Amino acid sequence: MKKRLCLIISVAFVSMFILSCEKEQPKVEKGNITINPTTLSLSSNGGEYIVNVTADNDWEISSGNNVEWISLDPLSGSAGENIPVMIVVSENTSDSVRSANFIFNCRNTEVTLMIHQEFSGSNVIELPEATHPNTFIINEEEHQFGSSVSFMVDENPSVAASVSAGNSSWEQIFASDQYFFAAVSPTLVNKRFDIMTEPALYTIISQLSGAILDAVSPAYLSEVSMGECIYEIVDENSVSFRASLMLADGTLMAVNISASNYVESNENIISRGDEIKPIRSSFYMEEDGLTAIYLTPAELYYFDELPIASWYMYIMVDDNLLTGDIIELSSVEELVMIGMEDNLNPDNSWMISSEDFDGAGGNLSFFKNSEGNYTVTMNVDYQGVSYSVEFSGESIPYDYIPQEPDNYFKFGSDNFAIVSSSYFLDEAIVNLTLTLENDLDVIVTFPEEFIDGNAHGFSQSEYFTVTYKDIILSKATGYSGTMTALYKDNGEFHIEFTNYDDCEFYYTGMFE
Repeated sequence: MKKRLCLIISVAFVSMFILSCEKEQPKVEKGNITINPTTLSLSSNGGEYIVNVTADNDWEISSGNNVEWISLDPLSGSAGENIPVMIVVSENTSDSVRSANFIFNCRNTEVTLMIHQEFSGSNVIELPEATHPNTFIINEEEHQFGSSVSFMVDENPSVAASVSAGNSSWEQIFASDQYFFAAVSPTLVNKRFDIMTEPALYTIISQLSGAILDAVSPAYLSEVSMGECIYEIVDENSVSFRASLMLADGTLMAVNISASNYVESNENIISRGDEIKPIRSSFYMEEDGLTAIYLTPAELYYFDELPIASWYMYIMVDDNLLTGDIIELSSVEELVMIGMEDNLNPDNSWMISSEDFDGAGGNLSFFKNSEGNYTVTMNVDYQGVSYSVEFSGESIPYDYIPQEPDNYFKFGSDNFAIVSSSYFLDEAIVNLTLTLENDLDVIVTFPEEFIDGNAHGFSQSEYFTVTYKDIILSKATGYSGTMTALYKDNGEFHIEFTNYDDCEFYYTGMFE
């Protein structure tokens, strides 16, 4: 069985199909809602915690709100990705453990948040710490890693370590019997984070004997009960990853991985409120003495794809301001325009300009160097929300249209053109058939919410599978893979997939 690395990508729930209703007996339309995390195991001290809600329609917390030692805000919301609910838990001064459940409801679909708090006299679980480099601890027994490497998965810093010695690449480590893998979003580098409450992206996989973790991420926490991690760039020559975890079965483990620094830190960051993400795509437009730049966390290839991004920001300035000097919104005289487009929640979108900066404050700088690349820094508060940008590098012209590759499917030595496609929808699960030139079919199944232009991995859904001949690629069969799917403005359907090894395919076309 193969084990391959994967990185969980946050999900933007976008409904692409409309459920039909029978005239005689109308069906109750259900919604999609997830919360993350679904369980909070807290010390007696209490504190403030964030639970992120993702829903495709209006939602509310329908029960559990009368618990005096817990407050939640807000108690309801509209459709959107990673809508934070602040959970404030008071100190438990009683002499017993206390628990509470809260039900989140969206169109008759319910998910439950479970909160468990220890009391001051109860046994406090102390997580282990691996203090020696390239060691790991499982239930108080220390072991040695024989090999370790650092590398990049897309823009995400990653490490892998194996018990066996002599492995100089992640491919060799993943082929070994016992290994540990971790990848984090650039926003988590040099930050110690709680794996149960951290909304930013990370993935942990363990194939260490006695401590198996198929895939832990902000969306998939069933395999662990608590834990902390930190990915740290120690210096220009080395990185380290340290984690202290309690698994769902009660196993205590800790890892300390040191490796040579082959990590490329992505310093391009965009944020709105508490949501901080790496900038994966940028586009620019230069017309009539004005320059605009568009920045988004979505990975896009050309400007016209911006409507499929969950959200993006744009900044336009008079060319006279492309000097890199600080531009104070309160005193600028030339044209400056700033805006944010939220494609999931259009009511959150806004635009302000130097003609009317009412309700906004802050500054920005915009610079174009001799090579035509841009450096943009922005820190703006608008209507009580902070927005920031740190960007430097190449940007794609708004009128650039890349040449798309031919439709193809590769698996090992097999390499065939895709000649047609068809699909049917079953309970919000897409069953896509790609017919090859050799008359064989590739069957791809996945939740319809994956059709949003973002990358999605096997670990995000048990229904996500790729079947070719008698081979099934999925999380259950030990594979990893990443798929991106979307509908284009002209009605075409686009999908591409890779398992980082011997299987990949690309298809753009109309369903037949």
